Order: sequence, then structure tokens, then C-alpha cells
Amino acid sequence: MAVIINALAVCIGGSVGIFLRNHISKKHIESIFKIMGILTLIMGLQGVIPSEHMIFIMISLFLGSIIGVSIDISGRIDRLSERYSGKENFVSAMLVVFLIQCTGALAIIGPMKAGLEGDNSILYFKTILDGSSAIIFASMYGKSIYGSAFLLLLYQGAIFLLSNLIQPILDPVTIEQITQIGSVILVVLGIEMLELKKMNAVNYIPAILAPIIYNLIKGFI
Repeated sequence: MAVIINALAVCIGGSVGIFLRNHISKKHIESIFKIMGILTLIMGLQGVIPSEHMIFIMISLFLGSIIGVSIDISGRIDRLSERYSGKENFVSAMLVVFLIQCTGALAIIGPMKAGLEGDNSILYFKTILDGSSAIIFASMYGKSIYGSAFLLLLYQGAIFLLSNLIQPILDPVTIEQITQIGSVILVVLGIEMLELKKMNAVNYIPAILAPIIYNLIKGFI
């Protein structure tokens, strides 16, 4: 239930943000966008520095970028967005919000504790954070916030439902590695949001799976 409440909080906060978006000037939206870019950059840097797994993170991102560019994740997302929404940035914006809200240990540990122990405290805390941030993101990205809420529900819902099965795989070290790889992607997102350089952050998403795959392989050796 807490997983559903978390997603609903994003939708409610998003609705408030969309209302504000329609009543504030473009200059204000651009100002919010820039400050969120800076905050995203800071969040990413804080999540990866210092790190005891820097070599592993570098290799994961290297391999992840090769896969992402090879299958052209960014281009596919843009084409999908143009085809079904008529707006190039709809799906991209949806993924940006999803990555920001799901990068970090809370998005993994929260639903796992709820599934394994019935403890929803972390998820309720995350609900407050996500609902509040959704107001800001919706003022920037509009209705894309609802898509990110759906992805959030799928992601945390899957962890919740499969918590018993994935607990041996998602040990503390693996969760830390996933968080730090995600934090590097947040740095890339921050750079893009500040319009410093187009880096196609979504192409690095496959890197997030590297710690899980490595842990699985290690378990069979």
C-alpha cells in the first residue's frame, strides 16, 4: 500500500506543479530549471564521492554506455515520444524525473523493508520527499510527471513483490554500487539541465544493472 501511496503523492504534487506552471511566467520556469540542474549535480556528486568502488563504477559506466549507444536508447526514446505524444521531450522528461526520484538507496531499501518486514517507515518518508519534489518537477516538465509516477510504481512495486527473491542479490555492497552509478548519471543529468553539454544521460542506464549481473555471476563461481 505504501508503494501506491508514494506514486499517488507524486501525482498529487505533480497536479499542484502543473497548476503553478500555468500561472507563472516562462522566466520563472527557466529559473527553477536551472536551480534544479545545480541541485541535481550536487546530489550526484554527493552520492559518488567518496567511493570505494570507483574502478567498478568506471567499468560499469563504460560498458553501460557502449550498450546504450549501440541500441540508441536516447534516439529510441525521442522517436517514441514524438510518435505517441507529439512532443520530443515528453518521455525524456518522464525518465529524468524517474531517475532523480529512484536514484538512491531509499528507492531500494524502502520497498524491500516493506516487503520483508512490513515496515513502511522509509517509504512514507520517501513519499514526502517525492510528493514535494513533484511540485517542482511538474512546474518544469508538465504532464510528464504522471508517467514518472507510473514508472516509480512499477519499479518500487516490483522490488516490494519480489523482495524475498532479490534479497540475496541486493546486498548492501550491491545497493551502494547501484546508488553510486545512479549518482554519476545524476551528474550527467545536471550537466544537461544546465545546458552545458548534451550527453544523452539515458544511454548510461544499462550501467545500473552491472552490479546485479556481477553479483549473480559471482554467486555461480
